[in-house]
Amino acid sequence: MNTIVKNLNLNPGDEILSTNHEYGAMNVTWNYICEKTGAKFIRTEIPTPYESKEQFVQEIEKNITLKTKMIFFSHITSSTALIFPVKEICELAKSHNILSFIDGAHAPAKSPKYK
Repeated sequence: MNTIVKNLNLNPGDEILSTNHEYGAMNVTWNYICEKTGAKFIRTEIPTPYESKEQFVQEIEKNITLKTKMIFFSHITSSTALIFPVKEICELAKSHNILSFIDGAHAPAKSPKYK
């Protein structure tokens, strides 16, 4: 993940949209690369638990701007074990011509789909 982040072509003012549930080390990485490039790391507040996939996506969409270049999020969060609506978030990103970057490290071991 760090190698990918550190090799992104980010410009001053570009925005990386994320959530308040991400792994701490990734927040540090994003803050570092944004400080270095002049980009902005924006963390959307997602309530715990969130009420519906629609509500989750609406919270993300509220923070999308013309400068949003990527949405970074976990499939399953490490601290709260929330399963995020990956398909719906990716569809939202695609509809705005924004890249999706998914931290899927915890998904294979925790997702009911993989048991």
